[in-house]
Amino acid sequence: MQDTTPSLSPGAGTAGSAPHAGPVVVPVHTPQVLAVCEAAAPWEGLQSLLGTDHALRIARGGGEALAIARDQQPDLILIALLLPDMTGFELLRRLKADPATDQIGVVFITGQDYVGDGIRSLGLGAADYVTTPFNEPVFKARVGAHLRIARYRREVEELNQQDRLTGLFNRRHFDRMLSLEARRAQRAQTQLSVALVEMDAFRPYNDHFGRAAGDQALAAVGRVLGNGIRRPADLAARYFGETFGILIPETSAANALKVVQALHADIAALKLPHPASKTAPFVTASVGLATTEVGEDGEGEGVLQRASRNLSRAQAEGRNRVVGETA
Repeated sequence: MQDTTPSLSPGAGTAGSAPHAGPVVVPVHTPQVLAVCEAAAPWEGLQSLLGTDHALRIARGGGEALAIARDQQPDLILIALLLPDMTGFELLRRLKADPATDQIGVVFITGQDYVGDGIRSLGLGAADYVTTPFNEPVFKARVGAHLRIARYRREVEELNQQDRLTGLFNRRHFDRMLSLEARRAQRAQTQLSVALVEMDAFRPYNDHFGRAAGDQALAAVGRVLGNGIRRPADLAARYFGETFGILIPETSAANALKVVQALHADIAALKLPHPASKTAPFVTASVGLATTEVGEDGEGEGVLQRASRNLSRAQAEGRNRVVGETA
């Protein structure tokens, strides 16, 4: 009997298709340091101590620091005791009580005559403390050690946020970034679009060709989605099973629709044979798209639910189509 399993070798599909999906490519990371001090007295010479290969940001109070820490996820936070809106101890407590920031290393800064404050900070969750005026070798050694720990933690997180089959990000990372981008969009008064992309008739595909071929088809669709995401802020992930999630921040609903329509067309252009499909003779996908209102509050649950409902609409209306939101 003739083998009808579709060929999915590297180079199969449309001309110019991407090579086999590999690990997520993560750009070189510049260590990010957040320093929190009084508005009138930023620490002198801190950037020169850190060096030009570190990015330093100054927060002028605890409230500003909390917002930056949640949004930017710095590698290390330096905290002074006296802040205009709260004490350094209170800021430390809040950072460690928030799951979004509790893993960020904190170094407490205290005067030489107040070492007891530094010791107290350790009991509240600080990773270390240093005294002012800064002893340059000691400061560099301690801060450098904690930045190395942060780098190792980031590398482990990167390994844990990848879907091994498709090379895309996984559901855990998608959920985390959805929450982060939804909060950022609300503060910046911009829009966030979410798309759910589900391969049509995937179970019949597996039944017809076998699970190994199904995995190859998933990887092929994953390559299309990963390569179709152009901007660094956009994200493609394997959401679950044969469903993929797309995040498109800071884009109007009309432009997001163009992006997902192009992705939808790219999947069809693979022309992966699917004789068991009632929709088309090749692999297709249904897409649900939703976009936040400007200033929409929440962690992204609302826009995700609307995208899910639009995906169900696309499937109910015949599959192999994109359903978005009308103005």
